[in-house]
Amino acid sequence: MQLILVGLGIFCVALGVLGIFLPVMPTTIFLLLAAACFVRSSERLHCWLQNHRILGPYLRAVDGRSGMPRRVKITTLAVLWISILCSAFIFVDKLWLRLLLLAIACGVSIFICSRKTMEPADGLNAEEVRDCDKSDRQSMEACREVECT
Repeated sequence: MQLILVGLGIFCVALGVLGIFLPVMPTTIFLLLAAACFVRSSERLHCWLQNHRILGPYLRAVDGRSGMPRRVKITTLAVLWISILCSAFIFVDKLWLRLLLLAIACGVSIFICSRKTMEPADGLNAEEVRDCDKSDRQSMEACREVECT
């Protein structure tokens, strides 16, 4: 069962990476599925995914604790709507498919807007920033200590 979950997790990571480049394909949901598979099968792969410099922020953005930076929200919504509108009105001829694309874009926009907005660290004092950095370092060190199985 562990081998199946690892394989499924790797497959979901591959789909998530494709989603970064393909506008209609989701990224975060596949990365969440991969994280769920890795949590049950490989602590090493789970730590790798959580701390990956490109894929990790997708997972941290939806964890409910930190929120999404305002700039990321604006960029995500802009890219989403530009790609959906181009797809719907340039490449798609069927009305029902246009409506479906617009409905998906509305749903994703509502989800993104409902996430907590992470404000810049200007309001934090130096001790809070140091504690945050310390916990991130400890998390990374714990992941490095996991032995390959």
